[in-house]
Amino acid sequence: MVDKPGSDKPNKQNDVQDDSFTFGDEQSTKKVGAWDGENVPGTMDDAGHMSLANLHYGATPEGEFTKSAETPEQTDLNLTADAAVAAEEGNGSAVVENEAGAVVATLSSFDPDAGDAITYTVSDERFEVVDGELRLVEGVSLDHEAVETLDVTVTATDGEGVSTDEIFTIDVVDVNEAPSDLALDGSSVAENEAGAVVGTLTSFDPDAGDSVIYSVSDERFEVVDGELRLADGVSFDHEDIDSLDVTVTATDSEGLSTTETFTIDVLDVNEAPSDLALDGSSVSENDTGAVVGTLTSFDPD
Repeated sequence: MVDKPGSDKPNKQNDVQDDSFTFGDEQSTKKVGAWDGENVPGTMDDAGHMSLANLHYGATPEGEFTKSAETPEQTDLNLTADAAVAAEEGNGSAVVENEAGAVVATLSSFDPDAGDAITYTVSDERFEVVDGELRLVEGVSLDHEAVETLDVTVTATDGEGVSTDEIFTIDVVDVNEAPSDLALDGSSVAENEAGAVVGTLTSFDPDAGDSVIYSVSDERFEVVDGELRLADGVSFDHEDIDSLDVTVTATDSEGLSTTETFTIDVLDVNEAPSDLALDGSSVSENDTGAVVGTLTSFDPD
């Protein structure tokens, strides 16, 4: 404890005016001009002593006093990119699109108060900090085509509630994605119609500008200008087969693909009789009402 520095006013606690204070066993060379807590109840004891922590400035033979009650600090909050993802320069990192719960990076910070515990919070509820790692919440992923980059504010708070904020820029890394939503706008073909068009194929590729090609599992079909059709010279007979399944594959320029199986109905159409025949070719003279022969024909319906 240190004796209260002198002032122009009488000491209200012991009615003794003192123009100096004692540091150790030596008299100071300069009195303290001011102190924190002056005239505030509780900062002085009955003997007129005050804590060194309340000194604001002054001088002693040992040197100048400085206020000893330091405010807890938080500094140097950094984001260290995960080894699997390249980080941009500065406060930034990256996460691969469509990867649910992905680890973005490891957080680090410096607290000058030894042994002080640090906790982290994130401004964006899609993110969380687990064991010092900034990551996406379980089940949450990001889509590069929806957002290419975003800013996330991380707050580091020490055991005394003192905190610091840093804004980190997170790049959402684009990856090639397979086509999806493969569809066919037709589902039937008339029998006996060689090279008939079944319908137009469509698909969605989330990668802008990516091209898609189609292939068919059944060699009796082909895709021409996006249309699924029977190969040249090929037709179906409803009486032989009234429906069949065809698997179409859509493949992008990077080799990723999706498949879909479509059921094709072979429509029945009315067909003329054929193969008309007579099994006799003569009749006897004078044979009234004689039978020449029996007629036969074939109707495919």
